Amino acid sequence: MYYRFIIVLYCALLCLGGCQNQPNNTATPNGQEGKLLAGRWRAVLQLDDDPDPSTRLELPFNFDLEHTDKGYQMNIINADERIEVSEFFFPNPDSIVIKLPYFNAEIRAQINERRMVGAWYNFDKGDDYVVPLYAVYGDSSRFHIPTTDSVVNVAGKWEVTFIADDKSSKTDAIGEFKQEGSRVTGTFITPTGDYRYLEGIATDHEVMLSCFDGSHAYLLVAGMNESGDLNGDAWYGKHGREIWLGYRSDAPILPMEGQLSEMAEAQFSFQFPDLNGNMVANTDQRFAGKVVIVQIMGSWCPNCLDETRLLVELYQKYRQQGLEIVALAFERSPDIAVSRPILERYIRQTGIKYPVLLAGGADKKSASAALPQLNAIKAYPTTILIDRTGKTDQVYTGISGPATGEYQQFVADFEGRIQQLLKQAGS
Repeated sequence: MYYRFIIVLYCALLCLGGCQNQPNNTATPNGQEGKLLAGRWRAVLQLDDDPDPSTRLELPFNFDLEHTDKGYQMNIINADERIEVSEFFFPNPDSIVIKLPYFNAEIRAQINERRMVGAWYNFDKGDDYVVPLYAVYGDSSRFHIPTTDSVVNVAGKWEVTFIADDKSSKTDAIGEFKQEGSRVTGTFITPTGDYRYLEGIATDHEVMLSCFDGSHAYLLVAGMNESGDLNGDAWYGKHGREIWLGYRSDAPILPMEGQLSEMAEAQFSFQFPDLNGNMVANTDQRFAGKVVIVQIMGSWCPNCLDETRLLVELYQKYRQQGLEIVALAFERSPDIAVSRPILERYIRQTGIKYPVLLAGGADKKSASAALPQLNAIKAYPTTILIDRTGKTDQVYTGISGPATGEYQQFVADFEGRIQQLLKQAGS
């Protein structure tokens, strides 16, 4: 009966309108639509179609909801990260649309004061990318598990290998975990990025981790054998699945061969339209004699978001000393009419003050063709640091973001190099 109730409400949700149409009717929680209770909520994304709740594949996350003078504010919780959400729409008194920040995604649900039943829509992955969602008020747990007298210890660093479900490929990674009692937080660092903020729990025989940030939806479960090794599964949204293996290591090393983008020419040039269709090129006067950071990114990319936040801070700090930044956005749609409103929202929410250019489609093959000065685009973001003479100084492939133990050192090294280049004379 419970599952049938969810399906009925979920089907009703799908009748709310076209996938990317903005709701016409909006309201604030000061009116009739203000039913949702303030406090801690537990949400679950259903990743499969299993009708049995005891075996259903579910990805949990938590959020706090509060009432403000302007309406609601939600804070999605992943370990130390808090994602502020403030765009709420009410097509009718018993339904809600929550536009998730930064990414082209939203939650649509039927509601009462203690429940949401609906779905997460990730339009960056297609109009048909819909994952059922259920949320309940007053539940602060992340994973529901029986209490145990002892739990496995996963704190520390791990050598990790992710293997595609069909065994066609594998990726090496470093696992970094912190543990307090049964609560586990951490991330995985790959040669081109990281899994951002993961949070979960350890039991007497396994570890369970999850993350939801509007774009990522990660669920990782692994059992620990008698030798202390980890063996489990990783699910990415409703489609991706990998096997993962972990082995303790005091000093794990990532093999980087073949993973890095490199310059095929001494100088990096670009010429792409801004969001108004005006061409912007590296030969423009605003870049002459400046230290220039070129960020190759996409608004759909969570690791790019981490780097964008850093670049916004650096631009504010060093712009008057001769730093310029330009973002080359490779979007899901190369059509400016489609991508412009998505990028404008991204710019507004991140506080970007430097040019953002629409450079092409998001697939790496197209991006590599658009930028022949590089041997290839191996990761988003890829970042190019150019000195005052226009010569490429360094190329950075990917980023280990603020969820990793490497981030603070990366920021110190990156900012230090910018300072050195700013002190050098131009041509």
